[in-house]
Amino acid sequence: MLQPNKGKQTKSKLLTTAIVMLALLYTNSATAQYMPKQPKPKARVRLANMERTNIPVKTILADPRLVSAKASCEVTSFEISFHPEGGVLSGPYKTTGAMLSEKQISYLKSMADANVKILIDQIHLSCNGKDVTEEPIRVVSFP
Repeated sequence: MLQPNKGKQTKSKLLTTAIVMLALLYTNSATAQYMPKQPKPKARVRLANMERTNIPVKTILADPRLVSAKASCEVTSFEISFHPEGGVLSGPYKTTGAMLSEKQISYLKSMADANVKILIDQIHLSCNGKDVTEEPIRVVSFP
């Protein structure tokens, strides 16, 4: 014969166990594979107005500037470094405005036959009068 309290305890234990199991399933990293992936954010600043990370040097030389994807923002300054494949890191060079300097353009011209990693950091934008810092850009120029 069942005792009146025993049935209530069993239901209570089952309910508690079910809640704990659901909580574990929810927090289990294995369920992350079923969660929708967030799209990778696009860069808000581009070199030579290219969204790619591998850019021909002739494309960079044709448009040697940083461009904001937002019409309300302009690049005000940045630091740029160059690292030719198998060579020595050169920089960082502080640059005011959006254009690469003549020295930087000359350097890229002299390295036109090499793969050069271009590292752009400390990117500052003016967006509706506010100073905004953008994420670094990593580009490889190639012949």
